[in-house]
Amino acid sequence: MKLYLLVNPQDNKVLGCSTTSPFIQNNVEIEVEDDHDVLDHPSNYVFVDGEIILDEVYRQQQIEAEELLKNKPKPEQEIADMWYAIMTGSVKNA
Repeated sequence: MKLYLLVNPQDNKVLGCSTTSPFIQNNVEIEVEDDHDVLDHPSNYVFVDGEIILDEVYRQQQIEAEELLKNKPKPEQEIADMWYAIMTGSVKNA
């Protein structure tokens, strides 16, 4: 599949992709498989020497951020926990 990448010229980070030419500067035409991950997660890639390469560090940061959000308590639960701590005397006034 022909794909057009919008690439940041300073760090070669892929900013976006399209199957049609966007007619703007800094776009690069490449061929990828129809199910390539760059279609769903273009910002996980950099364009180096004519190829897209997975930015492992950035991808790991994204995974960790997703995990934090997934495991973060809902605001209602945080409020309930705080009230429980106050009512049971677990929290002292500073």
